[in-house]
Amino acid sequence: MLATAVSRGIASGKAVCLFGTKRQYFLTRISPTAVDDEVARFHGAVAAACEQLSRLVNDGDPAARSSAGIFDAHLLMLEHSTLASDVESFIRKRLVSAEWALRQIAEDFADKQSSISDANLRDRVSDFEDVCERVLSSLDGGGIDLPTIPPNSVIVASIIRPSTLIELGRHRPVAIVTEHGGWTSHSFIMAREMKIPAVTGVKSALRLIRDDMPLLVDGYSGRLVINPTAAAVAGSTAFDRSATPASSANLHGSTTADGREIVLRANVDRLDQGFSLSSAGTKGIGLLRSEYLFPNIIGGLPGEQTQFEAFDRVAEACGPDGVRIRTFDLHVDHLTYLAEDRELNPALGLRAIRLSFADEKRFREQIRAILRANSRGNVSIVLPMISGVADITRVRRLIAEEKQVLFDNGSPLPDLPVGAMIEVPAAVMTIDNIVKHVDFICLGTNDLVQYLLAADRDNEAVAANYQTLHPSVIRSISSVIRAADQVGISTVVCGEMAGSPFYLPLLIGLGAREFSMNPNSLNSIRSVVAGISFEEANDLARHVATFETAEEIEKYLRDFYSDNWPHLQPLSPVTARSE
Repeated sequence: MLATAVSRGIASGKAVCLFGTKRQYFLTRISPTAVDDEVARFHGAVAAACEQLSRLVNDGDPAARSSAGIFDAHLLMLEHSTLASDVESFIRKRLVSAEWALRQIAEDFADKQSSISDANLRDRVSDFEDVCERVLSSLDGGGIDLPTIPPNSVIVASIIRPSTLIELGRHRPVAIVTEHGGWTSHSFIMAREMKIPAVTGVKSALRLIRDDMPLLVDGYSGRLVINPTAAAVAGSTAFDRSATPASSANLHGSTTADGREIVLRANVDRLDQGFSLSSAGTKGIGLLRSEYLFPNIIGGLPGEQTQFEAFDRVAEACGPDGVRIRTFDLHVDHLTYLAEDRELNPALGLRAIRLSFADEKRFREQIRAILRANSRGNVSIVLPMISGVADITRVRRLIAEEKQVLFDNGSPLPDLPVGAMIEVPAAVMTIDNIVKHVDFICLGTNDLVQYLLAADRDNEAVAANYQTLHPSVIRSISSVIRAADQVGISTVVCGEMAGSPFYLPLLIGLGAREFSMNPNSLNSIRSVVAGISFEEANDLARHVATFETAEEIEKYLRDFYSDNWPHLQPLSPVTARSE
């Protein structure tokens, strides 16, 4: 059956069904004299939950350490959000038990957040419920007991929470199958870090699948096979693209078979990632997603000095290959849990560069931090959600003013290259103008597809409309690369499309020479680059331009790969919804 791929890899094993730990509570009233004791019991449970989260972050498990930011956010919900005070107020006003009060607050939050269109905000529901479930377990006097899973287990669940994945991760399931979730959910971000293949969107998975059923999970094509034949398992797992090694001779170079150099850079969203890139053979950081460096951002944007110290550490580690720092790609809902501050359509609201302009004081702080981090001359700035030349002109004026301030204070600094993230149709339509005002272009393929086709990539109801290979997407990418080439500036393709072996040959054929991707994708991408020729990719792109539908293009790519690059088989697309 077809699902949505959310973590790459192929694995087979036996199902272990996880039915969740939500408890049922009935309304329990307390007397006025018992209120203080009930509030104290609740706060004791919160303290115990915080202690458990701290252990998850600080224990010896590598997956927990790499996901520390996620659990820091959970701690923030407990310690600094209004959750605890809301529950205490509910207990005192309604004279009810802590369990009942917490569940009412949690369900109200989930109802409000689940109706939001933005995927990142919807994914907060899982985190919030994870936190509440941990407190409820503490109120019951214990923890959440998870099964000890046997080797070669495939976890099957309605939804999987981050802390559950950490607990299960110690026993290393070979794959994960869920009914609900999305590419941007914390759980699947962690699955990718842990290199556990995963698919989601499997309707009625817990009714269709029973414990010990054999399963085959393809985290590339989004395919789930129940009771696969031995031949199917052998054929699918014999070549796991996540484990395809690059040849040692090509580790620090990425060249096509006919000698065309392809530059591979890394997308980075954690400080520790930036320090191991040289061993991965990348040429610096193509996109540093600055907002992810500061996991507690909902508590307030970090100040200039905090940002400078983080950016400077990365710049020092990157050396001459450099780092491109994207300014905060946030919107109002990322900065508050307050319902009255939410926007009806955050994707089209006050976000990214618009939000920066709306709070110019804070934006100037970030500009100064990036300017100061560029003391070595190896830092560039990337502006998200640019819609035209006016945005770029305004930012360049702010950069010039803040650079002069630093100079006047005795800190002369090198010029700061400016790049525009092309991800909205307005930018594509005015690309011939934009390229005259920037030093490089970044193609944000994830949002570009979403905005071009007006289809939320995490909304299952319109999943069929989110087509990475739609002719409009192909033409937009081609026109952006061509416009940049004409004025002699580089274009770096970012997003999941850049890290997909299936799309890479087409992108190279369209003229792309630089790619920035998740570091885990580098080996498989480097192997594909070495196994194709530029002329073949160019021929591929010329034929693709003649087709009128995404279905025709995908079929042609499959046939072309089979006929021309059988040594790279099986190449299959990451499903569109996982982009």
